[in-house]
Amino acid sequence: MNCIRVLCIGNKDNQRAVRDHKGIQYLITFLSSDSDMLKAVSSATIAEVARDNKDVQNAMAMEGAIPPLVALFQGKQLCVQVKGAMAVESLASHNPSIQRAFLEKSLSKYLLKLLKAFQIDVKEQGAVALWALAGQTLKQQKYMAEQIGYNFIINMLLSPSAKMQYVGGEAVIALSKDSRMHQNQICEGNGISPLVRLLRISKIAEGILLSVIRAVGSICIAP
Repeated sequence: MNCIRVLCIGNKDNQRAVRDHKGIQYLITFLSSDSDMLKAVSSATIAEVARDNKDVQNAMAMEGAIPPLVALFQGKQLCVQVKGAMAVESLASHNPSIQRAFLEKSLSKYLLKLLKAFQIDVKEQGAVALWALAGQTLKQQKYMAEQIGYNFIINMLLSPSAKMQYVGGEAVIALSKDSRMHQNQICEGNGISPLVRLLRISKIAEGILLSVIRAVGSICIAP
């Protein structure tokens, strides 16, 4: 599985080959293994086989990947859940039907628990998986930002993780757009100062800087 994972990183031909040679069903079978190692490795492999490839994402869903992935989060092993969150992020990215399927199974409540973890990489993977489920529509993003909540969003903005800073900024935008109530609550919850702090950082990535600028603007524009 590790070999397949590496071969599929950024390689759409190899991703399709795994699908065409009927490899997907075996990867999904290992999600229900008694071995935590096999669960983790199959999740990480599914993530790379499906990444940025809508045809393969849909093939994974058709083969039944979603229920056993959700089941991973009902276990106790954090390392398995982190790899499972990688697979969720990859499958749900820019794929509304798969986003809906995960949301219908209440996966967000399990991913929110990862944000409470001590390890930064666990929090980070939880955040990016949640935001993959948020999709591209304002309604769905607003719903997900409300699920995450003000405290976690502000903690993301204060995090040293660039990915968490980005998700925090995008969540602020989703909440505050067309909502005076959310704008006011972000201000009252001390959400402005971490945004301004990020503006001051000289080596911040351009994508995060743009997100932060848009977040500040969305808080200030009257609905």
